[in-house]
Amino acid sequence: MVRNISIQSLLVLLISGTAFSVNVTFQVDMASEDVSEDGVHIAGIHGWFPDDFIEMSNDGDNIYKITIDLSEGTYYYLFINGKSLSYKEENEDFSICGGIGSNRLLEVSNDAIELDLVCFSSCQLCGDVSVTIQVDMTKETISDYGVHIAGSMQGWD
Repeated sequence: MVRNISIQSLLVLLISGTAFSVNVTFQVDMASEDVSEDGVHIAGIHGWFPDDFIEMSNDGDNIYKITIDLSEGTYYYLFINGKSLSYKEENEDFSICGGIGSNRLLEVSNDAIELDLVCFSSCQLCGDVSVTIQVDMTKETISDYGVHIAGSMQGWD
């Protein structure tokens, strides 16, 4: 009985001191790119040198994916079209999608993550476009209901 309690206590101590890892799935749409013969990689997760890059797989649909076990923490990364930082994503401001400057950012906690599919060098799906509409209402009377826009983008005909 004492031996079982000792073994259980030892296991609890070992497990509580161990950093757990979780599955993180990365995915990028390369349909708008001429993909390098060297493949598509992720840089930054394990380092910024070519030997540190992680190659992604293609299921034949130009969507490159990989699932990696990562420990809790903050990771900076980029998708690379080839095996050199010379072929990194060309986006100087990933902050619009939660990144820092020209790097994508990932915060890993204790839950598995499947990152949204994005287009190479973008924060969005390929083909999606963000539009900002501004209207000068300084010479208009605004109703109590505010100013609204309606159109086919809402399924309105």
